[in-house]
Parts: sequence; structure tokens; C-alpha cells
Amino acid sequence: MILKTNTFFGLLILCLSSSEAIEIKVATYKEKVATYEINSSEKIIDLKTKIEITQDIEIQDQELYLNTIRLDNEKRIDHYVVNEGATFTLYVIAPDDDDGDKWKNDTEELFGSLKDNPFSQPKHQIKIRRTETKQIEVLFPGEAGSFYSLERSANMKSWFAPRILIIGNGGTLKYTDQGSRKVYFWRAKKI
Repeated sequence: MILKTNTFFGLLILCLSSSEAIEIKVATYKEKVATYEINSSEKIIDLKTKIEITQDIEIQDQELYLNTIRLDNEKRIDHYVVNEGATFTLYVIAPDDDDGDKWKNDTEELFGSLKDNPFSQPKHQIKIRRTETKQIEVLFPGEAGSFYSLERSANMKSWFAPRILIIGNGGTLKYTDQGSRKVYFWRAKKI
């Protein structure tokens, strides 16, 4: 069984010469490293197949980019202008993350990001709404693995944190103000 996860890989060209073969190094953010050799006349899908075999990532779960250009599976490596030191980026997509950028689709939609573009990020902003039970919900995007402090103030001078530490998961973080009848200013600080 192949496990689907939101994983980020950086592909870096190590050796580019006039010869046909290109050696690339694939490094995950978890420090797992693999080296691949691909012929410049091979198709992008061939590189993805090599990654699939060694990394347990299905081809349909991969989106490969050169800078901000999404690479077409059926085009050859030499179709793209690849200079020495160029960086390929592989995004692994998941059911709740169409572009593999580690932001959940619903969060990207709520905070003005494109859910099918890994270079489009949710705006760091707070949204406030009233629930059916007249409670106040405070919503903001939480980057996976980042720490936040949600604070409120009646005068924008002194701030109080009703929740000390919130850990982002790539989704929308939500705090419900249970009983207060006061009007507050809210801020979410990345710490």
C-alpha cells in the first residue's frame, strides 16, 4: 500500500554537461536523499517513474516544477531550458491538498489562495463570524508545524491570549469565544 502524504522534495541538478545524461539529487525535508540519472531526451514521466519506484509515491500524486513552470509528463527533459544549478521541485498531492503545498484546499479557498497552484499561499488574516448560537468564531490559516498565539484586546494597547499556544496543521485554525459579550480586536501572531 502506498501512503499518501504531503511531502516536499527539492530536486537539484548536480551535473549538467553537453552529454545526454543529467544527474540529479532528490532530497526530502526529512533528509532522505536519492540520486537519479536521467537522459536529457527522456520524458518527464520517466523521471517521475524513477521517483515512484524509490520513494513509494504514485505518479498521479506528483507535480514536478522547474522554477514556477509545471512540467508536462509527455515532454522531454531537453524541452525545458535547464541551466546549471537549476532547481526542480516535486510536490506530492493528497486528497485534501490538490497542489501539494501543505495547505488544505478548504483553507486555501477561504483565505484567497489557489488550491491548484503550489506557489499561491493563503493570506495571513483573521476572519470572524457569528455562529447560530451567537458565539464568536475566530478563524485564521495555520501553516503546518508553525506555532501561533491568538490574542484579543478591547483597546489595542493591552492584549490577552485566551489560548497560549496553537500549532498549525495546514488548515484553518478556529477559536470559539464562548461567553463574552464585549467587542474585541483579534490578532494571530506566529511565534
